[in-house]
Amino acid sequence: LIEQLINDNYEVINIDIAESPDSDQGHLWKKIDINNYEDLKKEISDFAPDIVFHLAAKTDLNSNLIDDYYTNYTGTENLIEIINQIPSIKKVIYFSSMLVCRTGYMPSTDIDYCPNTKYGESKVMMERLIRSTRHIHSAWIIVRPTSIWGPWFKEPYRNFFDMLLNNKYLDIGSKSCTKTYGYVQNVIFQTSKLLESNISNNQ
Repeated sequence: LIEQLINDNYEVINIDIAESPDSDQGHLWKKIDINNYEDLKKEISDFAPDIVFHLAAKTDLNSNLIDDYYTNYTGTENLIEIINQIPSIKKVIYFSSMLVCRTGYMPSTDIDYCPNTKYGESKVMMERLIRSTRHIHSAWIIVRPTSIWGPWFKEPYRNFFDMLLNNKYLDIGSKSCTKTYGYVQNVIFQTSKLLESNISNNQ
């Protein structure tokens, strides 16, 4: 995403607890935990962006405790409060997850949730928070990517691709198994088109 934004002549900062794996982007990185309200507020306020992409999240499927995914809702709450204090921000794109609904479930509306993991539940909490909080200056949209693969990807399905690359075979037995994946450049292309579109405050 950062690479695409730079290519499109945007000025960018990357707020993250983890350093970018792309050494060419190191100068854009600001080491900040989204759960640290004061540090996050200062960095965003100083930069005064027009657009915010919210991708910060714990994305593994390893825990059965909702509190292990507090970043997904507490961090979002911090961000929304800060966004509402910065008039320059006109558009916010929130990255949620397809796992707000279990695999195979077909929701009837955009608020018909059916998660079957604590990660999915945390993303439902995130979405409900976004929808219930007034955005004073900015329009917003929630997107729900599938599992993304490509350069530098890690959680939660990297081990599956590592097995394929090592010519290993996984026998899942007689159970059916459906997994969906999106290539990162396709997802970024779709995301870049959202920047060109008009987004209202109720997407």
